[in-house]
This record gives sequence, C-alpha cells and structure tokens, in this order.
Amino acid sequence: MLFDVENRTLIENPGLTVRSGKIVSRGSADVDTSDARVLQLSASQVILPGFIDLHAHYAVDVFDEGRVEESSDGEITSACRICTVFFPR
Repeated sequence: MLFDVENRTLIENPGLTVRSGKIVSRGSADVDTSDARVLQLSASQVILPGFIDLHAHYAVDVFDEGRVEESSDGEITSACRICTVFFPR
C-alpha cells in the first residue's frame, strides 16, 4: 500500500516506478520498465514517501542511568539523520 500524503488515503497496489530514489510514476503510466527490478510487497508493508526516519538514539538519559556521559555520538547521529533526509545525494 501507498500512503498518499496529499489526499491522506491508502492506495492498494499502486504500481510505482522509482528512479534514483524518486517516484517517477504511479499506476499504469506509460513508463519504460524493461530494465526495472520488481519488488513485491506484502499486505502489511506500506510505502511512505517523504516520511522521515525518526528512529535514532540521540543519547537521551530517559531512565537516569548516566548513559548520556557514556555516549559521544549523539550529535553525530542527529546530524547524519538530518543530512540524509534533507540533503540527498
């Protein structure tokens, strides 16, 4: 399924064509797919274009166990996530 963020709807079996990490067509558009690799998603998988991967551990000491002092890559992790999402190659 595809979550359409503009219409806030789920589209079953949208048939997407992706090139260089970008969706270039949806549905039965007249697009050359002769060299395409086909991925078959299960019913429980959803494509979320434009969503940000928010799962990262930013050295937060939720349980007051002193873990923040043990980690030195929190800022690096944060920066990598932002650069990956907003400044793609």
